This record gives sequence, C-alpha cells and structure tokens, in this order.
Amino acid sequence: MKKIFEKINSSKILFTITILIIFLLFMFITNGFGGILGEWYGLLVPLYYLFDTMFNFTFFGSSVVVEIFYVLLLIPIILIFKNKYIFTQKRKGFIKSTWLAWPVIIFALLLLISGISNVGLSNINIYEVIALLSYTFLIGLFEELMCRGWLQNEFIERFGNNRKNVLFSIFISGFFFGVIHIINFFGGQSLVETLAQILGATIAGFTFGALYYKTKNIWAVVFLHALWDFAVFFPEITTATTCVTNISGIESVSVIMGLFYLFAILFQEIPEVATGVMLLGKTDINEGLSKEKQVKYSEEEIKESKHFKKVITIIMIIFLSLYAVVTVISIFTTKSSSGDVCPTYVKKEVNEFSEEYVYYKLYDLDIKLEKETCILNNNIETTNEQLNGSNLNDTNICKNEILNYQLHFKINDNDKLEISNNNSQTIILDYENVESLAIIQNNDKYDVIISVYADNMNGDVVIYRSNYIDLNTFNNDIEYLNGLKDSFSQVLLPSIERYGIYNEKGNDYNYPLFVSQTEDRYILYPDGTIYTYSNK
Repeated sequence: MKKIFEKINSSKILFTITILIIFLLFMFITNGFGGILGEWYGLLVPLYYLFDTMFNFTFFGSSVVVEIFYVLLLIPIILIFKNKYIFTQKRKGFIKSTWLAWPVIIFALLLLISGISNVGLSNINIYEVIALLSYTFLIGLFEELMCRGWLQNEFIERFGNNRKNVLFSIFISGFFFGVIHIINFFGGQSLVETLAQILGATIAGFTFGALYYKTKNIWAVVFLHALWDFAVFFPEITTATTCVTNISGIESVSVIMGLFYLFAILFQEIPEVATGVMLLGKTDINEGLSKEKQVKYSEEEIKESKHFKKVITIIMIIFLSLYAVVTVISIFTTKSSSGDVCPTYVKKEVNEFSEEYVYYKLYDLDIKLEKETCILNNNIETTNEQLNGSNLNDTNICKNEILNYQLHFKINDNDKLEISNNNSQTIILDYENVESLAIIQNNDKYDVIISVYADNMNGDVVIYRSNYIDLNTFNNDIEYLNGLKDSFSQVLLPSIERYGIYNEKGNDYNYPLFVSQTEDRYILYPDGTIYTYSNK
C-alpha cells in the first residue's frame, strides 16, 4: 500500500486522476445527484431541516448554510496536509495583490452597476443583499482555499520545479475548479449549459491561480472571487419575487439558450484571460522558483514580454471603456422590469388559519351525480328533463339514482399530465416537465393545480390552475375532457416551493395556497384575485 501511495504522489497523471476522483465523490456524496444515475439527495439534505429558519427570509439562505458546511469540512483537510501557512503567507500586500487583477475588478464593477440598474433600487431587499454578500464571500473562501490554497500548492510542491510544471499546476487546479460543475449535469442541467459552466470556471480558475502564484495572498484571491460572483449573481436577488413563465413545445430552446449562455460566458471571461496572461509573463514565474530553477532571459526577451503586457493593457482599456459606454447607455434606455413582471397582490391580515400541503403524481377523482329517472305507463324509462312538458299524471314511478364517474389524473413517464374518464378516453396536457398536482374541492367545484418546471436555467417552478370541473356541468365524454384541457391557465407567481390548501377559522372554503422560495404566501380566490401574507 505504501508503494502505491508513493507511486501516486510521484506521478502527475496518477495524482491528478486520484484527486479528480476524490473531488467528484465528495461533490456527489454531499450534493447528491439525479437523472441518469437515479436519485441521491446528498448528505447536505439534513442541513435543510436543521437550519430551516434561514430559508424563511432570503433566497440565498440555503446556499449560505451549504457553504459554511463546506468551509468547516475543508479546514481539517488543510491542517492534515500542513497547508495552514496559506492564511499568513504573503508575497504582496492585499491592495497591491488585488489591483494586479484590475481588468477583472473594473469589469465586475460594471456588471454590478448594470445589475443594480436592471433590478431597480426600489426592488432591492437589503436582507437579500446581505445574504448574497455572505454567500459569495463563503464561495470565494471555500473554493480558493480548496483549489488554490490546498490543491494548487499540493501540485506545485510536488511537481512545480520549473516553468512548465508551474503552469501545469495552475491550469490543473483551475480545471478541477471547472470540472466539479459537472455535478449540475447529473442533477438535470442541460449538457450545453454544463459544458459552458465548466469552460468558464476553468478560465476563471486559471486567472485566480495566476494571481495567487504571483502574490501568495489568498485573501486577495478570495476577495476577487467573491466580488466577481457577487456581480454575476446580483440580478438573481429578485428571483424569488419575480414571476416566471414556462416555455413549452420548443425542444430546441435549451440548446439555443445554452449556446447563448456559452457566448455570454466567453465574453465575460475576456478580462480574466487578459489578467491571467499578464500575470504569467516570462519573468513572473521566476519569482516562485528557486534560483537554480529560474530561467535566464535576455534583455530582448524581457523587453518583448513588457511590450506584450502593454499591448494587452491597451486592449483591455479599450474593451472596458466600450463596455462602460454600453453600460451607461443601457442604464438610461432600459427600464427596470423586475418589479413589473408580477401583478400587484392584495396584502392580507391573517389570524387563525391552517395550512396543508398536498402533492400527487396519481389521483382518482370520484364524482357522484344524482339523476332522477321515471317510468311512464308505456314502460319507457326517461329522465325528468325529458318529461318537461309531459303529463306527469301518466307517470307511474320516479326515482333518484346515484351515478358514479371517475377522472383519473396521472403524470406519465414523459412528465406530462394525462387525464382519463370511465370510458377510457384520455387527454394529455401540452405542458412539459409536470412535477406534481393537487385537487382542491369546494362543494360542487374543484380546483386542479399543477406545478411545472420552467424551461429555463434557474430551476423555477410555474403554477397552472383550472377550476373547470363543476358537478353541475360535468359530462363523462371526450368533449368535456377537451374543455378541461383548454381551461388551464398560469397563475402569475414567483417560483413556487410548495403548495396546498389555506383555511381560515370560521370559513369552510379551501383556498389554493402557494409558498415561494422565500416563504411568502399567496392565496388564490375564486375570482382570480391573489392575496399575499407572511407567517414570518
């Protein structure tokens, strides 16, 4: 066993493969997976229950808890591998180290300004901002300690004895940073988007690795990483309060959006690529090598390297200046729409009430109708409607019958909702990715609620509702089923976490209830009015 470890530690290929396997196992065990690998919810699921109160206030609450867990788990690993020096070791001060990545900083600030403009100051929730700051700082702390402080140092200490091996160590730590995003694919994300994320994260990891090698200041890299993520994620602070819509029936939309996403990522990585190139010039790597391993460059080579950096600097100044102009123009020409997507909900004061959550994949709705039949003197059986205008004195017997019907609701293997009647007639709703349904009864009427995963990249859940089923108009035929199929319409709500029934004391009516990702409550009234309240 000892020989095996020695062989792994001395081989770049074997050590890389071993670390990659450990990384992926760690991510799968903690985060879980789905899709082609089945279902595993991960060891982090208990945290969702243990710290559930954090989810009642902010969209990023759960993510903060997860990142705290990751940081606490990583610290013992750093101590075991004797890398605690990363917390105090510095080749350059914080401000000087940070400013070396000035293209990334300026571009991130422009992204942030654009994000604030798009969201609108009036739509910014201070608690969401604090949660996002905490989340992005913890992301930067965990990923930089892991990929740069631990992993990059491990590779450089083993193999980084010359320029080529240093570049390999920096790139491979960035590659690990990118490849761990493959877990999103096994969680149901599209392949195109996942590959785009891996590419973007790998490029970013290369830049962060170059900055860390140049400065040995882990806190500067953590700050830069957190600033970048904060700018990129900032528009999402209104995700929990912005209505979402579903796009169905266009199978290529995920590919189109994925390619657009890939282009957007590559565009955003331009300042990071330029920063990485400027940080790893011919003479820069020498700073981290022993004197006997440093490469001797001629004055001409050093001059060419400086000239190349000047060219990159000029290109970045032009690029950032043009982007700044575009940002300013967009601020004055684009109206903030985040607060205009959802309708204005009616605030409701609540006192004594109950909430019940219901979800079904299968549901059999039993329908009982009372039918009056009569037997005339000529022994012809007829209903009371057919007797209208007839002489009832000719009727011998009239009686009531209870007719039993059933509507069968089923989410099929293609994640579409099927509805069938007693006559084995079936309709299939057009909505893709139906997650679950609920049936809510009020006297002779029923609300049918279905939740649908939106065809976008955010995992949003859209709600559709039909109140078509009424015992006074029910018919057990295909025309009635087609009418039911056409009656579903979207309820304009933010992405919904769960739904069910709201009931007030002294009121027997069962109102459809929807709970958003930030635990805001929405009640749907029969006339379509949506009331909102909070139980925080």
